[in-house]
Amino acid sequence: MSTSKPMASTTSLLAESPQKSILEDGVFYAEDPVIGKRVDDFAQNGFPFRTEEGLDFCKVNALDDKRIRNVIESYFNEWSCLGLFKVFGPYPSRAYSFINRMEEETKAQALIVQLWSRGSRMVYYSGSHLQSLNAKPADVGLLEIPLDRLKRTEEQPSIKHIEVDMKDGGLAILDGRLGFTIVQGKAITIGFAVREELEHWGKMRLPNVENLKRKVADMKSTTIGVNFYFPE
Repeated sequence: MSTSKPMASTTSLLAESPQKSILEDGVFYAEDPVIGKRVDDFAQNGFPFRTEEGLDFCKVNALDDKRIRNVIESYFNEWSCLGLFKVFGPYPSRAYSFINRMEEETKAQALIVQLWSRGSRMVYYSGSHLQSLNAKPADVGLLEIPLDRLKRTEEQPSIKHIEVDMKDGGLAILDGRLGFTIVQGKAITIGFAVREELEHWGKMRLPNVENLKRKVADMKSTTIGVNFYFPE
């Protein structure tokens, strides 16, 4: 995919506060070799999402990470819920988002945390979260954006292509409406949504065992819920 459009530098984004970057650019990101190694280790173990190891990974690397938790709590102000926990791999010729922008909508109804493996490369389409992108459901569980909607034009002057190379892995927090392309690597993805948006998300099924129920109960708080369920 061509990324010859004007690009913002890593330094300029990281110099801003995370919430300011998310509001204006649609994304905040930072390299972090500790996260990169944890993602690779989790992948080596077969991505055991629906186990104690999986819930521990989610809690330690998202809910207990103050960089992430502070952004989630301050952005949503009152309450949000963890409603997505899965992995996405590279689709270098395609662009996606998690939700569409609604008319007259200012802030996102969902924030997405991406935990990147080592050797990851991605493109974020800064400013696309403020545009109507006409994204449609795709076979990978995301919304696919027509590439011509991500071009910088007179009608869409705010869209910039930001190429990010995370040699050692890292994290990103993005507005759920933002367009992105995974060029290389893997992103363990954890999504947080307000109650109105969460109604459109399916619950995440877990085996009905007591150890997992205790883990889930320990993940909840008055400001962040979790959208797991245990079938009878």
